[in-house]
Amino acid sequence: MSYKLVCAGCSKTVQDEYTLLCPHCDSILRTEYEGPFKPLEEPGLGRYRSWLPVPDDFTYPAAPVVYKSEGLANELGLNNLWIAFNGYWPERGADLRSCTFKELEAPPTFARAKACGAKTMILASAGNTGRAFAYVGGKLGFPTVVLIPNACRETFWLPEEKADCVKLIAVDDADYFQTIQVAERIGKLMGFQREGGHKNVARKDGMSIVVMAGYEVMMKLPMHYFQAVGSGTGALGSYEFYNKLFTSGVREKMPKFHLVQGSPFIPMVKAWRDGRDTIVPDDFPQECQDPGYLIGLFAKVLTNRSPPFGGTGGVHEVLSTSKGQMYGVEEEMAKIAGKMFERSEGIDLVPAAQVCVGGLLKALDEGEVGKDDEVLLNITGGGEARYDKEVGKKLPNFDFRISGPDALDDELRWPFDE
Repeated sequence: MSYKLVCAGCSKTVQDEYTLLCPHCDSILRTEYEGPFKPLEEPGLGRYRSWLPVPDDFTYPAAPVVYKSEGLANELGLNNLWIAFNGYWPERGADLRSCTFKELEAPPTFARAKACGAKTMILASAGNTGRAFAYVGGKLGFPTVVLIPNACRETFWLPEEKADCVKLIAVDDADYFQTIQVAERIGKLMGFQREGGHKNVARKDGMSIVVMAGYEVMMKLPMHYFQAVGSGTGALGSYEFYNKLFTSGVREKMPKFHLVQGSPFIPMVKAWRDGRDTIVPDDFPQECQDPGYLIGLFAKVLTNRSPPFGGTGGVHEVLSTSKGQMYGVEEEMAKIAGKMFERSEGIDLVPAAQVCVGGLLKALDEGEVGKDDEVLLNITGGGEARYDKEVGKKLPNFDFRISGPDALDDELRWPFDE
């Protein structure tokens, strides 16, 4: 593994012991790699391992598929629309069976954890991340604990039968943020490796594979980059990749980041459009204080109440540096955009990706994108309906149910000390 961890705040180099924050100033860490970006002659994620924090033998069979759009581009009047598709689409060669780009971050995260001596991984999720980590952890035989808000339990599925090394836990009366806090408590209590979210360099670099693939196929940087965000970790990874390119000698302009959230849960949109680098309580819908609020939301995976918005290396920095923009997209508009994509491109989209396409429609309406501009549209998940029809989604049994976010430590120990 030829990489360094460098603090985004104090610029000090840090030894990697699955380190999540700088021990000197508590800022986020970034990776630095030797040599220019150069994909290897290998299939899947192994193609990009020279710019991933993984061992030299790292490999994974699937990867994003990037192509120049004809169907959606014609509908929108765009001459240079490129689509980065993450999901299941056999004709295109797309085989991320969890149907989400979270499957890009799971393999390097497990590889880094194993190299650093971790034995059990624990994380929280509202759906996509948990599905990808449970699937990949099971395939690798790596003990993995995934916590899900009980409000999201009924929609949680896996590409295959759940492996014995994977534990699924539902948390009552908790939203995504509270479930993250419970996972943190269990991790500390039991000595499990906490996955880390946006603090995890393997996760950020793994999701940046989308723009790595885009740069390789387009052979240049796009003018505009679109992505739906909940925490914004994928956007942080993409931004860091572009900065690494510039450091390595690439002389192109930073793409303009267009980040999209699903209305009415749009805290980052409100903060950005109000000119603030902090999120305040009024940025959230009042009803979201009730965890049951998640049940009725269209894009549940975009509902992180504590995203890394402000501070060094946060989403606000990404938007400011790239002169970017944020959009809030209503459910009705997202569904219209999703149907437009499926009709014109030929594959179904998950709700978050529909929100993203809705953001592109808004950007066009607001005059943010010109018809000849190069646009990279990150379809973070798709082909789920296709996968269910052709292969069949598995609805797993959960191993345990925690009574709520304030559960006592004795309750949190199950089922790990038996």
